[in-house]
Amino acid sequence: MSDFGTTAWGRVWLRLAEPVSVTRPDPQLPRARSLARRDRVREMTTGPGRITAVVDDGGDHRVELHFPVWSRPPRIADPELPDELVETLAGEGTPVAPGAGDLATECDCRARDGRCRHVLAVLMETARRADETPSLALALRGAEPARTAVDRDRIPITDLDPETFWSLPPG
Repeated sequence: MSDFGTTAWGRVWLRLAEPVSVTRPDPQLPRARSLARRDRVREMTTGPGRITAVVDDGGDHRVELHFPVWSRPPRIADPELPDELVETLAGEGTPVAPGAGDLATECDCRARDGRCRHVLAVLMETARRADETPSLALALRGAEPARTAVDRDRIPITDLDPETFWSLPPG
């Protein structure tokens, strides 16, 4: 099983690195996969329309990816973000990942075609993170997923103070 693109959310980002329509293998892909699998993509930051990272490949290489955000982000009602939603959004003209022609890449390794192994490794890491957290894929394109309803019978763990949780109140 692949480490990347295990969900529809990650697969659309993985297709930017590994397009289905290629006529011959990309010699950069094996090394890019190795870099991503060995956690060599570091200092990754994401935001609407951009991803930046440092790829450790015998030296640090700074990578920047820029792409358009949705001009009219869709309203996402289902906080679960099922895989089927990816196809639904694409059918509505709001694909989760940008098209290859909409992706602007920069890497300080100065690869001529913009498809160096460092850029490909960052795309693979983006796919892995989108697999783990589908809301990232939406945030990259400028949308916010639906919020889950708050259960008033439970206290969110983030609201607990571990210093005082087990202590008795004064008095």
